[in-house]
Amino acid sequence: MKISPRLRYHALFLSAGVTLALTQCDKKEAPGTGADSGAGAPPSVAPASPSPAAVIPPPKAPSLADHATKLGFMAKLPVGTEFYLGTTQLKQHLDELKKSAYWKDMNALVQDKTPAPTAGDKSLSTLQELWGDDLFIAGGAGFAQTVAMLRDFNRLYNEVYFKALLAGGAASLKGEEVGSNPMIYLQSFLSDPSSIERLADFIGKFELMPLVVGVKTAKPEEALAFLNNTKELEEKKIFQMSDVKTPGGHDFRVATIDLALLLPEENQAQMLAMVPEGLPEQTVKTIEKAYDAVQAKKLKLAWGVVDSHLVLACGMNLDHLNLVADPAASVLSKPEMARLLPYTGKNLVGLTYASSATMGALNDDQPFVPMLRGLVDAMKQNEMFKEMGNVLDTQLRELVPLEKAVYGAESSTLTAAAWWDKGVHFESYGGIKPRFLDQGKPLDYAKLIDKAGVVFGIAYHRNEGYGKDFRAWMEKLVGMLYTGTQELVKAGIAGPDGGQQFAQFESTFLPVLLKAYEADKNMDDNGMGSELAVILDVNGKMPELPGLPPESKGSKFPRITTVGAVKDREVLGKGWTTISDSINGLIPSEPGAPSLFKLGDPITSEKNGVTTYFYGLPFLSGDLLPVASVNDKVLLLSTSKEAAESFAGDLNQPATRTVDGCVWKLDVGALADYLAVASTLSPTQTPEKAKELKENLKWVKPFGALDGRIFEENGVTRNSLHWAISDVVSFD
Repeated sequence: MKISPRLRYHALFLSAGVTLALTQCDKKEAPGTGADSGAGAPPSVAPASPSPAAVIPPPKAPSLADHATKLGFMAKLPVGTEFYLGTTQLKQHLDELKKSAYWKDMNALVQDKTPAPTAGDKSLSTLQELWGDDLFIAGGAGFAQTVAMLRDFNRLYNEVYFKALLAGGAASLKGEEVGSNPMIYLQSFLSDPSSIERLADFIGKFELMPLVVGVKTAKPEEALAFLNNTKELEEKKIFQMSDVKTPGGHDFRVATIDLALLLPEENQAQMLAMVPEGLPEQTVKTIEKAYDAVQAKKLKLAWGVVDSHLVLACGMNLDHLNLVADPAASVLSKPEMARLLPYTGKNLVGLTYASSATMGALNDDQPFVPMLRGLVDAMKQNEMFKEMGNVLDTQLRELVPLEKAVYGAESSTLTAAAWWDKGVHFESYGGIKPRFLDQGKPLDYAKLIDKAGVVFGIAYHRNEGYGKDFRAWMEKLVGMLYTGTQELVKAGIAGPDGGQQFAQFESTFLPVLLKAYEADKNMDDNGMGSELAVILDVNGKMPELPGLPPESKGSKFPRITTVGAVKDREVLGKGWTTISDSINGLIPSEPGAPSLFKLGDPITSEKNGVTTYFYGLPFLSGDLLPVASVNDKVLLLSTSKEAAESFAGDLNQPATRTVDGCVWKLDVGALADYLAVASTLSPTQTPEKAKELKENLKWVKPFGALDGRIFEENGVTRNSLHWAISDVVSFD
């Protein structure tokens, strides 16, 4: 009789239970352990106590802290750390590099070109002894806030700089010698209470960035002894020294810099005496307030040795120096760091971590508006350009949200690892989410980038929403430029004939340009799909051009090709007809009028499933012949007819891999090879120049192609990169 597996398992379970019960029943208490275990007490069997259920702790979640021994100083930084960039196994990697032929040749070159050190000068040898092992830089709690403050200061600097620049330009129009009078720029700044107030506000809020940096060295005590020699600085009251011990038991020397001692009141009086006369009283008070704010600040510096690392820290305080002894309490224990677990078995080179707030602070969503604001404000304060500035000010306010829409981006915590395996590999998770990219769609054009001879290539699906935001931003920028030109013409800057010439442009050329632009916009929105590829390759052959030497025949020639998906071919046809008619409409029809270039009917050819359109032009053929190749699925625009038709043929072949996101390639070696060949064709080339170029390009030989990919995995932005690098035995 066949017993079912399920019944067999039940029988085994029941048998195990009976055996356990019998074992417990036969078990007696050990002598002297019972409650009545005095002398002569009758033997008794205590009732069996129910055995408590075994408490099995939940399995421990995998953590990068379990691999702390090979992850560098990161294992000692607290969870509140907001930024980290550090190496791992750097000494080992350098030792391997020194064995290569590339290093030996490069080192010989450096030694030959480096002047001999002065007798008794040990600075170079000291630096070599100090550096050569792992190093890191970390930002503690508050790092992201400081980065955001520096970003805002950069905006203020750009605004003030461009405002002063235009103020100087306006002064030169009045005949003033601006170059010999730099005070014009300073005067422009000081006469602007708003800019002074904002700068003073920044100074009041400024805080020294909370940083910890360190380098692992065989002789940290020697460097520490040098740093501890602070007697002279203490005597000058620059440093106020003290000691601190971290929670992990590490000793640090601390120098407090009291800016009130470095910037006494008499210095303030001297500085104010240098301020130009005639400034508003409020401006002078603002400068005094900023000076007082600086005086009130105290900065902290600290240095010490931690596990062979010479460690330095700075900040307004040293709260971020609370190093931890247990890696489980370090930044390695953060959940985001667990993404790097698959790479712990690799030959690691370094690790990176940045909090979401840090990544957000590093992304500037207003890169151009501050510059334009400075220019517009300068116009508004100048009698000649005041009206122009008022008009542009309105448009600038409209530009601000458009620029934020283009450059603003979602940010998340970034974690990354790099390792060595026949080159450099890099994998990252999180960071700034790219808006130009429509994630998750498979790429049909990725295989074109893999072709030999491609120097640069990129393929991705465009984000239509981002494309519309970018176009709206660009249209507003061009509109501001056009408005500015109008106002300059009105002001007479373009000369006596400027108004007439501009009016002719507006009546003749502008309507045509606008009509062509609208047609191109409609083609892009309604005729083209989302996938796009841009490719630069050197697989072309040099065309027979006048003036080229005979030996150039058949040599490599660069070609640029864009490949786009077609959504509606009929829309593309109508759009091109509109553009062509618009261009031809510029041709004067009056007898004797000057003849301009006129587009005729293009020549067509059929190959590899696409129809190629081109114009017969003198000296242009083969790989130097601009074309448009199209069918119902794809549009190729190329500087080479051969390239367009070749890529069309490649697209007819089945794909060897399926990939999504954005893939890109930059082949440094292929570019160097092309430059070496192209240089020989220069009419000014000499044997000496050829030899020099060859000497320079030989150092690029080990470096192959960078292959990268941007994609999304489980809702997290991913970046993947491999740079193929191989040793070259001979550089001759």
